[in-house]
Amino acid sequence: MFGVFIEAPASTVFKRMTQKNIVYWTTMLVGYGHNGFSEEAVKIFFEMQRNGVEPDDFTIGSVISSCANLASLEEVAQFHCQALVSGLISFITVSNALITLYGKCGSMEDSYQLFVQMNTRDEVSWTALLSAYAQFGKANETIYLFERMLASGLKPDGVTFIGVLSAYSRAGLVEKGLQYFE
Repeated sequence: MFGVFIEAPASTVFKRMTQKNIVYWTTMLVGYGHNGFSEEAVKIFFEMQRNGVEPDDFTIGSVISSCANLASLEEVAQFHCQALVSGLISFITVSNALITLYGKCGSMEDSYQLFVQMNTRDEVSWTALLSAYAQFGKANETIYLFERMLASGLKPDGVTFIGVLSAYSRAGLVEKGLQYFE
């Protein structure tokens, strides 16, 4: 309900609330982020903390995802540090959001290092990293990661295939890329 009417009723109701818990703060943050108001999502996050409410894994993952439109390496590093200090980095959703955001900022080294340090990786982890490599034209790295993903027993989804096909195309290996669809 809050996220749909973010600019009018939701923000008005939220501002009038005297008791705000993590659910209300996160709802507003997600609402802003999903509606393209990334800067507002970040502001809500910091306001939440100033009000003594500590983020959980969902909240920090959501604010990191909201920052994808901003693609500010400085903000990514700030949220990464916060996730480390709070221990929330151990949640796969938080690490995946950071991998995606580092990748969107073009910081492939940071994205890869975070990926390597993860204890558990899922399809989203692999897709986030290989999509970032594909986005920045690193075809060989993308193909290598894709083959490692398959070898680990994980199944790629549509997003994964878009990145992989882009990489195969850039490397001049369209036929090989099409084999994965057969």
